[in-house]
Amino acid sequence: MDKEHLEHLTTATNIDSDVIVKLIDLFDDEELKHPATRALGNAITQLPSAIPTIRDKLRNSSCNTQYYIILSLRYAENAKVFVPDLVTFLSNENENLREITANTLGEIHDLRPVQQLLQAMYQDPSKNVRYYAMHALCDLKDTTIISQLIELVQSSNHEIRMYSIHILGKMCEDAAQAIPYIFPYLQDEDSKMVAVTATALGNMGDERARNVLQEISQTGSPSYVLSARRALQKLDGKR
Repeated sequence: MDKEHLEHLTTATNIDSDVIVKLIDLFDDEELKHPATRALGNAITQLPSAIPTIRDKLRNSSCNTQYYIILSLRYAENAKVFVPDLVTFLSNENENLREITANTLGEIHDLRPVQQLLQAMYQDPSKNVRYYAMHALCDLKDTTIISQLIELVQSSNHEIRMYSIHILGKMCEDAAQAIPYIFPYLQDEDSKMVAVTATALGNMGDERARNVLQEISQTGSPSYVLSARRALQKLDGKR
């Protein structure tokens, strides 16, 4: 297969079942592995009968192959059927596999692995895995874990506090009960914590964050400016 054929397979609706293994074999090709990943995602969508084959490859292949199969699920419309398989990779000894799994679970938007992602966020030894688990939880916005996040906001671990506030902020007014626990960090010594806290409070509709948000939106770190401006827009919308 060449790139042109792979590009065709990313949108094709009539795909032969024998293409599945051929695409997986391309994951060892540095030039073709990324287009093969997208093509496999579409092939999985078009060929539900191939799901057992994908499962077998996911369980019994090299770490490299497992990595790109997991990545391909971002492009599969029926990826939710693989969530139970993916959850097992959150405890895999390979850090890269745990990282791509956490990231992909956020993309799939299925609430079933929320508890496993939460555990990865505060227990995984890898900073990258913890970070991607946090972002997956931000994407999922599962309000059933608000009480657990409030407990983590009171943790002695600075990173876990900040990640928990960030997730709660993504839930906006639905997480307003967390405001009393979050508000004190508006005075934190860490400017990143202040930015995350102000954004979360703004998203929840707390006017007390306005002055800090205005300052961040004008002179803050570029990575926080856009979020601060969006939170200000949310506050303006409540007036």
